[in-house]
Amino acid sequence: MRFLIDAYRKGNKIILWVKENEKNIRIEKEFESHVYLSLKAKEFLERENIPHSLVKRKTYYNTIKDVYDVAVVNLSKFVRDVEKEFKHKLVMFDADIIPEQMFLYKNNLVPFCCVDENLNFLKIDTVQLKEVNIEVDKKLKYNGKEVSDEEFLERFKQDDPDVIRMPYAFSKLPELSKRLNYNFHRWDATDIKYIGGKSYYSYGQVRYQDFAYSLRGRLLVDSCSMVGSYCSTEAIVELCQLSGCLFQKLAPRSFGAVFQSSLVREMVRSRLMVPFKQKPVDRPMNMLDFLKSDRAGHTLDPKIGFHKDVAQIDFSSMYPWLIYNHNISAETVLSKEGPFENVPGIPVRVSLRHKGLVPRAIKPFLDRRMYYKKNPSSVNNEKAVGLKWVLVTSYGYLRFREFKLGLASSHMAICSYAREALLKSMHLAEEKGYEVVHGIVDCLFIKKKGITEEEVKDFCRELEALVGVPCGFDGIYKWVVLLPSVIDFQRPVPARYYGVFTSGDVKARGIEVRQHSSCMLVRDFQEKVLSIIKNCPDKKEIVAMFPFICKLFKKYASSLDEIDHKYLECRVRVSKTDYKHKIAQAVAVLQLKKKGVDVKPGMVVRFIYSSSGVVLAEDFKGNVDVVKYRKFLLRSLRILQPFGFITENVYERQSRLEEFCFKVTEKYVPMRKEFFEKRGLSEKEFKRVLEKDGWIVWRGGSIGVQDRDEVYPNVYKKYELLKRLLGKRYCQLKYINSVHHGMPDFICYRHQKFKFVECKLQYESLSDVQKRCITKLQNMGYLVEVCRLMKQSARFKVVHRDVNTGKRIILEKQLKVI
Repeated sequence: MRFLIDAYRKGNKIILWVKENEKNIRIEKEFESHVYLSLKAKEFLERENIPHSLVKRKTYYNTIKDVYDVAVVNLSKFVRDVEKEFKHKLVMFDADIIPEQMFLYKNNLVPFCCVDENLNFLKIDTVQLKEVNIEVDKKLKYNGKEVSDEEFLERFKQDDPDVIRMPYAFSKLPELSKRLNYNFHRWDATDIKYIGGKSYYSYGQVRYQDFAYSLRGRLLVDSCSMVGSYCSTEAIVELCQLSGCLFQKLAPRSFGAVFQSSLVREMVRSRLMVPFKQKPVDRPMNMLDFLKSDRAGHTLDPKIGFHKDVAQIDFSSMYPWLIYNHNISAETVLSKEGPFENVPGIPVRVSLRHKGLVPRAIKPFLDRRMYYKKNPSSVNNEKAVGLKWVLVTSYGYLRFREFKLGLASSHMAICSYAREALLKSMHLAEEKGYEVVHGIVDCLFIKKKGITEEEVKDFCRELEALVGVPCGFDGIYKWVVLLPSVIDFQRPVPARYYGVFTSGDVKARGIEVRQHSSCMLVRDFQEKVLSIIKNCPDKKEIVAMFPFICKLFKKYASSLDEIDHKYLECRVRVSKTDYKHKIAQAVAVLQLKKKGVDVKPGMVVRFIYSSSGVVLAEDFKGNVDVVKYRKFLLRSLRILQPFGFITENVYERQSRLEEFCFKVTEKYVPMRKEFFEKRGLSEKEFKRVLEKDGWIVWRGGSIGVQDRDEVYPNVYKKYELLKRLLGKRYCQLKYINSVHHGMPDFICYRHQKFKFVECKLQYESLSDVQKRCITKLQNMGYLVEVCRLMKQSARFKVVHRDVNTGKRIILEKQLKVI
């Protein structure tokens, strides 16, 4: 059976690589590229004596346009010359499709398809390719085994692989080629040279990518590229078959580029001209409509805490299905031909007269993804990874500046349909008696006591019929913990949770075990913590595990000096190379520069915190910064916050649950007499008591008053004294007071100790701002008291109150009136 593997250009010819069983065949084909120019190019074409003809061609708007058809020999040079002549203002079509790719489009061929002797398409089938994994670091490795240069060459020539996979292939392979004096092309050899790279911004991250080049007669995969890192060779082959893109043009690029290749193929097959740099123009929209329309997907704030009997409903490829079902594409959004469908909530409508180009391009990926969902296996799951990423990026690509049919209204329409779908899902769940505890764009957490799988499956079927998007669930959570912000314990944040399914599997999102920036030590520790609590049936049992978790922490903390340094490595992707402050990655970048390494934004640096500061991973000689890594371990225990766990007490004995809560001391003081005017009464009374007890008292809200206002000399001296006593913490407290607010009424000082006092009348409660401020002060190590002025019938004198839950522990009862 014959397979078409690859194609490349040599001079004016297209070279095809065909594989028949074990035999590799090289075939030459004549091919001429054509570029279409707008009528403004007439004078230029005649002046330069460039052969051209006037033709009528169809655009993606389904309109006929008069253009000049120009046959070109050197496509890239011709396009550069035209761009220079017209200063990038001339409209061109089919100007950025490389000749070998256009050859496949025109002849209805795709990479890795079966062909006959005349190179006619027969079918899509599975092709067997020989693959080799090469690593070039300190030592040369061939398929994971260390080899000498001579052994490497001998084995490579003997195996004669079709695919070379290696990390940082486009920078490392030229070095290896020069070192071995060996050219890795199978035929038509040219010099293999490193041609640099670029930094780019993608999905909130700065990334770095080497410029790619292609091997002739072999396939090269950089396992550190976006596609190469997520996909096996078989998965990349399938993406080539679905998109029609050549292997070595697809593998070094992003998943969005795969989707664009599929769109370009659809346009060529439909005999439409492919625009070069011209983009569709949106209809005008007033500012109010724009603000209303330009929103992302909907998120339902999580109900923070511990929940039992929860099912997570996930929509499968929600955005791609919305694109297909509602016919969202640039030409359909801008079309004036009915019938139309109005997009809910925004002033945009979509034409339903013809199926759009984008829906047609995305459908093959959707169908294959759904097939793998219904037929899971190890091979299918491996291939599904690439499909998932193509579908994920397709939505964002509709607004990407480099996308051929990028249009803001298309993006807005998808988001609007997604918001509508989530709201419909929420209302249906509530109608069925479920409690919605969280919702994130395309998934819903529903809760019901005694929930069963059959119930959830019935709900999914009804939801699918309502929304028109396939949905399912992985299982029912035995329990799930929806976590708050690490800065503000009362602020809910989306997609930060962990839970245990009834099957015993753990699922976590947004915590250290899922973060690439966490070192292996922290991830391993948090995994063990989750394994300790995953078998607990309820909250009470989890709380009972705290002593074991603390024991585990002490074990990790005490063995930091003996642990393998690879567990201590921190990997950070640098966003820039010039830093104002000496943060860890800035120090690492500086050390690399001293070694002569040219660090670019988007590159990943590896470093370890040592007792002498940050050092590169390869330069680490021991003496780990124990305090730093203990801090990282403690930070990972924040996942236990909803159970009342406080990291400050992790070193202490585990005797009472209350020791692990954020608590504040409350003192109840009966009034000496009944006062008619109660405004400012508590502050006045407690200030008198505090000063009588020998405390120096300052107003908490007035900290820094001497820096910003003209005050009396005695007031100035008093607050300058406070500034000297607080030292370095003065600026921090001043910042909390001026920005976060909620500072207690009094700052008190006696016997070289500070305490903060908040004064309240009887049952006045603390505001959320005050609670957050108290927590910040406690984290800084300060004592905070809430003093309450009570009626003489008060029952208690001193209690500890949990700031977050409001629960109190009675420490001392009121025996007599004072």
